[in-house]
Amino acid sequence: MMDKQKTRGVSKAAGAGLFGRGALKTLTVSIALAFGIVPAQALAQEAPVQISIPAQSLGNALIQLGEQASLQIFYLPETVSGLNAPAVAGNLTSDQALQRLLAGTGIEVKRNGNTVSLSKPASGTTTQLAPIMVHGTLDPTSEGSGSYAAEAVTIGKSVLTLKEIPQSVSVVTQQQIQDQGFTSVTEALHQAPGVITGGRDNGEIAIIRGFGSSKQYDGMVLQEGSDRMGLHQDLAMFDRVEVLRGPAGLLTGSGSLGGTINYVAKRPRHELGISGTVSAGSWNHYRGELDITGPLNKSGTLRGRAVMALQDEDKFYDVDHSRHEFFYGILEYDLTPKTTVGLAFDYIHRKYTSSFYGIPLYSDGSKPPRTSFAGTETPSSYESTGISVDLNHRFDNDWNLKAAYRHRKADGDTYDYYVTSNGVDPITGLANINAQNTVAWTKWENFDISASGPIELLGKKHHFTFGYDRSTQNVGLKRAGQAVSNWDVFNNHDLREYFDKLNANNVPTENQNAYIQSGIYASGRIKLADPLTLVVGGRWTSFESRSRTVPTAQEWSVSEAKASREFTPYGGLIWDVNDQLSLYTSYTDTFVPQSQVDYSGKTLDPRVGWQAEAGAKATFFDGRLNASLAVFRIRDTNRAIPDPDHVGCGGTATGRCYVGSGLIQSEGWEAEISGSPVPGWDIAASYTYTRAKYLRDSNPENDGTRYNTFYTPVHLFKLWSQYRFGRDDMGGALQGWTVGAGVYAQSGVYGSRTLTEARQSGYATVDFKLGYKINKNWDANLYVENVFDREYLSTLSNSLMFNNFYGRPRSAMLSLRGTF
Repeated sequence: MMDKQKTRGVSKAAGAGLFGRGALKTLTVSIALAFGIVPAQALAQEAPVQISIPAQSLGNALIQLGEQASLQIFYLPETVSGLNAPAVAGNLTSDQALQRLLAGTGIEVKRNGNTVSLSKPASGTTTQLAPIMVHGTLDPTSEGSGSYAAEAVTIGKSVLTLKEIPQSVSVVTQQQIQDQGFTSVTEALHQAPGVITGGRDNGEIAIIRGFGSSKQYDGMVLQEGSDRMGLHQDLAMFDRVEVLRGPAGLLTGSGSLGGTINYVAKRPRHELGISGTVSAGSWNHYRGELDITGPLNKSGTLRGRAVMALQDEDKFYDVDHSRHEFFYGILEYDLTPKTTVGLAFDYIHRKYTSSFYGIPLYSDGSKPPRTSFAGTETPSSYESTGISVDLNHRFDNDWNLKAAYRHRKADGDTYDYYVTSNGVDPITGLANINAQNTVAWTKWENFDISASGPIELLGKKHHFTFGYDRSTQNVGLKRAGQAVSNWDVFNNHDLREYFDKLNANNVPTENQNAYIQSGIYASGRIKLADPLTLVVGGRWTSFESRSRTVPTAQEWSVSEAKASREFTPYGGLIWDVNDQLSLYTSYTDTFVPQSQVDYSGKTLDPRVGWQAEAGAKATFFDGRLNASLAVFRIRDTNRAIPDPDHVGCGGTATGRCYVGSGLIQSEGWEAEISGSPVPGWDIAASYTYTRAKYLRDSNPENDGTRYNTFYTPVHLFKLWSQYRFGRDDMGGALQGWTVGAGVYAQSGVYGSRTLTEARQSGYATVDFKLGYKINKNWDANLYVENVFDREYLSTLSNSLMFNNFYGRPRSAMLSLRGTF
């Protein structure tokens, strides 16, 4: 062991251990890097270099930084003892890289040229600092981490590590998005553990643990009471996608039982960064992205970011073509060293031929060819504009106040049709259809304000979060339709003779719906003992839905499906076995208002979906690898089913009455690993076992049978793994090359127990990647999806008429990415 009276140095020269106590004539940067930001003027004095340092012990990370940035770094062993450093990657100056490695340590830095000395302030001394930004010791931003192993998330209204949340949480990081070449939200969710994606051509459906999921944008709840337009944002806008599995009423109020997906937008960086990607692939797929960020004034207090994307492509099935343009811009300004405001704008425009309803099956349940298209060549359009404003203030006592507001408006003009007969005649290929033009708009408004921070009580530090949120969705829809008999569904896509007469804008009435939810919430992480944390919380939610037809009825009709100050509890226990392993158990629930009435005329109480979960979470290799294991049981209780003993509800003598005794159960277990076990090797793997079934249903024949069979396979396995060859691999012969492969496998699903052919047996697809790092700025990658060209239905409905979708055949994409 090294004598602690000696200092330690690291330099670029291999094996050059530099020891000594010589006094350094220094240019003092003197940063308490837990809080500091390198001034913009310093950035201009040093050219950035490509840095790639995985998460590991701080001592080892400093050695790698010395090698990559040509620095000599001196410090006493006790200065870094027991400290870990996060992964740092990107085109950075040495000061920027050092800042990230030392964030949260309190270590001071003194620099003279390429010589750096590190020390901790002597007790009781005061260090004079320039005006600085204050950040928490945890940074949830995944960009620049170079890792699949997320350090922290923001899905819980505050910055928390994954081990501080007693539920299953996964993150698709920016590094994984880039490595796998994802360009859409659906592609990212398809890789997320336990998530089943699919559904309509222009919407994102995500099923988790047998149930639907709720959405958040930067932690704000997105109401989705009635909307055929989906999230529709380009993936280039987001830093990461966070997925919490299981009910999350504390976060969302009324919502889906399966889980919550939080889409976290990119923020401006403190250093100049430019990146761009161009790609070309199968079926005339062409895409370009450009991302520019950095300081906009000399002091670095004003920062900006602009992200643009243009995509044009056909599909593997006949006729379909789409094109979209996307822009995202954000400004960030430090009002004070502790107060930051942000203003963001996003815009997307799509023009496409619609297959909104997927493909029908033949009337005998058999499937049409994979290239079949059941839609029209008449183009549809979609356009949305969003504006976001937020404010963050960091108090001296480590409390944080955040307020955010978002407004988004979307407009769609869709031409499509759906089959109305029971499937397509397998002999003639004819079916009855309904052709329609739909003009729709949706407006979302979200507001959230929260405060979070520590409180010291009885000698221990506890953390609390308090907040209020409000979310609304307003929807307007006009539709003009016409029934058409004996249509050649798979061969004739020209419906202009009908669409020329169908103009939804000429429909005199518009159906409008409004969904309003607000709530107050509170949660606490209470330290019962050093290894034991109690997590408790609650939310009081009010929810209302309204509808009207204008101009016929100007007054809103309020649905009976409403709630007033509905309480949602949350609780959990976390036992930190050691620094690497924690065990947890939790109870969570959510609710869904119902409009049905019982025989006494009383509206049924809301459905309540609760989950009990227990599991373990661990980190290995100095935080480079995350692992988790969980078992869960979800029950969807108080579901409305017909009352067998009473009639006369709904104002008629024969009207149906209901009782809240329906019950569905989903249970299973899952395992996940993500990160880098050894330098150069990245992996993201998960397995999910889910058994969802009816315990009591309105149809007694369903009791004991599987629930949501077309979206919930019993077995689900996902794997992505890649290796970057370095100079020490195979004598450096493959340095710069990257090889990756992925597997997606699931067991069988079916749409109907009575249609033997309306099912998809278990299947597996394999993906492949070959990449080459041309130089420090440019990378080229070849992606091959579905290497063995497996034919399968990615989505299967319980109907022969629509909502069946094929997965993509074998395809290839070549991309070139530059980072500066």
